[in-house]
Amino acid sequence: MTVFCFLGISFLLGLRAEASSTTYLDYVRGLAEERAGNIAKALEAYEKVVQQDPQALEVYRDIAQLNLRLGRLDAALQAAEKVKNLAPNDPSSFLFLGNIRVAQGNLAKAAEAFEKALQLDPGNLQALESLGNYYSVLDADKALGYYQRILVINPNDAETYFQMGVLHQKSGKPLKAVEMYGRSIQKEPQQLAPHLALAELYEIQKSTAEAVGEYAECIRLQPRNPLLYMRLGYLHYANRDWEAARSDFQNVRSLQPKDATVHYWLARVCEEQRQWGEAARNAQSAYQLSRDVQFLPLTAYYLTLDHRIPEAVKWLEKARKVDPENVNVLLFLGMDYLDLNKTEKAREILIKGVALYPNDAQMRFQLAMAEDRMGHFDDAQAQFQNVLKSDPKNAPAMNYLGYSWADRGIRLEEAETLLRQAVALEPHSGAFLDSLGWVRFKRGDPKEAVLFLEQALKESGDVVIYDHMGDVQWSVQNAAEALKAWNQALGLDPKNKAIRKKAKEARSRVLPGSDQRKYLNYIEGNLRQMADVRGRVWVLGKWHHQPLRAEGALYYQRPDRMIIDVGAAGQAPSARFRVQGSTVVVEPPSAAENLNGMPLQGLLCLPEFLSGKLTEPFDDQRVQVESSKSRIHYHIGQQEAWVDPERGVLTGFRRPNPQGGRDEIDVSEYDFVDGLWLPREIRLRNRVLKWDARLTFSGWVPNDPENGKPFIP
Repeated sequence: MTVFCFLGISFLLGLRAEASSTTYLDYVRGLAEERAGNIAKALEAYEKVVQQDPQALEVYRDIAQLNLRLGRLDAALQAAEKVKNLAPNDPSSFLFLGNIRVAQGNLAKAAEAFEKALQLDPGNLQALESLGNYYSVLDADKALGYYQRILVINPNDAETYFQMGVLHQKSGKPLKAVEMYGRSIQKEPQQLAPHLALAELYEIQKSTAEAVGEYAECIRLQPRNPLLYMRLGYLHYANRDWEAARSDFQNVRSLQPKDATVHYWLARVCEEQRQWGEAARNAQSAYQLSRDVQFLPLTAYYLTLDHRIPEAVKWLEKARKVDPENVNVLLFLGMDYLDLNKTEKAREILIKGVALYPNDAQMRFQLAMAEDRMGHFDDAQAQFQNVLKSDPKNAPAMNYLGYSWADRGIRLEEAETLLRQAVALEPHSGAFLDSLGWVRFKRGDPKEAVLFLEQALKESGDVVIYDHMGDVQWSVQNAAEALKAWNQALGLDPKNKAIRKKAKEARSRVLPGSDQRKYLNYIEGNLRQMADVRGRVWVLGKWHHQPLRAEGALYYQRPDRMIIDVGAAGQAPSARFRVQGSTVVVEPPSAAENLNGMPLQGLLCLPEFLSGKLTEPFDDQRVQVESSKSRIHYHIGQQEAWVDPERGVLTGFRRPNPQGGRDEIDVSEYDFVDGLWLPREIRLRNRVLKWDARLTFSGWVPNDPENGKPFIP
C-alpha cells in the first residue's frame, strides 16, 4: 500500500517513479510547513525536491507561487520558466508564466505568454479574458475581439458583457455601453457593478431619472451601503430635490453616524430649505465629529440667519482663536457685532480685516457702515469710494453712498448718477428704487419720486419705502395718500414713534371738516388693490343655539366670486361652498341636504367685504358722519359703518336682512400682508335669525396665480 501511495503522488506531482522516498518525504515536509505558514521552510523543502528530481513539474509551480508570496519575483519567474520548459505544449504552462509576468508588472511579456497559450488552445477562456483585459488599455477594438470570442464559447458570461460596456464607454460610445451593461444585468440581475456603471453613465449624460433608478436598484442590492445613498443624495441635491436628498443623507447618517461629511450635506439641504436652525445643528455636529475649523464660521452663518446672533458670535470668536486672520471669520464677526449694535467692537474687527485684506470689497463695505453708524461719515465715504474703485459695479455700495448723500441733501447730482447705475444693475431691487425716488424728491421732483417709490413698493413692502412715500405725498399736500402710506408703514412697524407722529398729524388734516366719502374711498382702495386671495379659515358659531365648527380653505376672486372648501388641511373637502353675486351653492348635493335651512346667505357679505363694495351705499350726499379720535361713524338710513382712521380699515358694519333683523359685521383684528390690510378675525351675527359666527383667518396669499385655479371648471 505504501508503494502504491508513493507512486500515485509521484505521478500527480510530476515526480519520476524511481524518485526516492526521501524526495517524497521532502515534499510532504514542504506541504506541512506551507500549511503551518512557514513559507521559507516550505520553500527550502520544495527546492530539495527539485534538486533530487529536476522534472517535478508541479513542484516548480509551488516554488513559483511561494516566491511570489515572499516578493521574490525573479525566483518566481525562473520557476515559471521551468514549468514552461517542462511542458512546452501545455497551454496551462504559458498561462502560469503569464500570471507571473503580470505579478512582475511586465504586461507585454505576460501578453506574449497568453498569446502562446491561445495558440495551443484557441478556446482557452482564461487566455482570452487575460488578453482582453490587457488590450482594454492599449487597443479597445482588439480587446473587444477577444471578448467576442469569449461570448461565442460562453454567451451567458455577464462579466464579459460588463467589460465590453466599460470599453464602449471609454471609447465614447455611450449607447453601446448602455446596451452591454443591460445585457450583463440580464445574465446576472443581482450583480452590482453594471447597475452602478449605468448609474454613473446616466449621471454623466444628465439623464437624472435613469441615474436615480439605477442607484435605487444598487441600493436594493446593497441596502446598507452608505456610499450608494451618498451618491444618490448628491444627485438629488444637484437636481434641487431637497426632500429626497435629505432622506438619502439621513440614511447615510444612520449607517455612518460619525461621518462628518454627511452632517455637512444635511446642513446644506437645510440651507436650501431655509431651515437655519436645523442647518446650524448639522454644521455643529460636523465640527464636533471632525474638528475641522471650516465648520465654525459655517455654524455661525446659519445661527446668524436664524436670528441667534449672540450664539453666532460665540462660534465666530472660537473660530478667531483658531485662525485669527481668517477673512470670513473677521467679516462675519464684524457683521454680527453690527447687528448687536456693538459698533465699536465691529469697527475694531473690520479695521483689522481691511488691513489684512485691503481688496476685499465686502469687508470695506461693512467697515463703511460701522463708520457711518459712529458718525464718522467722512471715513464712511472714503471706504465706500474705495469699494467702488476696486469693484466699479458694486451696486450696494452705489446705493448706500448715493442714499447717504441724498438723505443729507448733499452732492445730489452725484448721488442720482450712482443710484441710476445701481438700479440699472439691479432693476428689481426695492431698496435701490426707493433710494432713486428719494433723491428725485430731494432734487425737487415729487412726481417722478412717487413713480419710483410705487415701483419700489411692488418689489418690496418695506417700512422705509412707505415712510418715504408718506413724506413725498405730504410735501404736495396730499394728506390722505400720505396717511395711507404711513398707516401701511405702521402695519409693519407699529412701535415706530416717528411715523406714528406723522400719521397723527395727517389724520388731523384728513378727518375734521374733510370730504368723508373721499376718505372712505381711500379705505376701500386698500382692498381694491387685490384681484384675488387665498387663506385658511376657522369657523366657530351657533345657529338656533346649535354649535357650529368647521375649518377649510377660502379662495376669493374679484369682484364677487368666493369658494370655501370645508375639510382638514391636505385632505379632499367634505363640502364646497360656491358664492357668486347673490347666490350660494353647496357641493356635493348630499352636503347641501345636510345644511338645509342654514343661513348660508350670510356668506354673501364676505366677497362684498373683500371687494370693498360693502361701503358703496355711503356714497350719498345724505350720509351722516361723526368723527372721534378712535373711529369714524357713517350712517345712512338703516345702514351703518365704522372705520378705524389710524389704520384705514373697516371695523364694523350693520344693515337690515330681508329675512329679519340686521346683519352685524365686526372686524376685530387685521394682518398687514404684502401692503394690504386683510382681516384676521370677523364676527357675523343676526340676533333675530339667531345665528352667530366667529371667523378666524390665517395664511393670506394675495394676488397669486394659484388663487384662481379652484374657479376653473
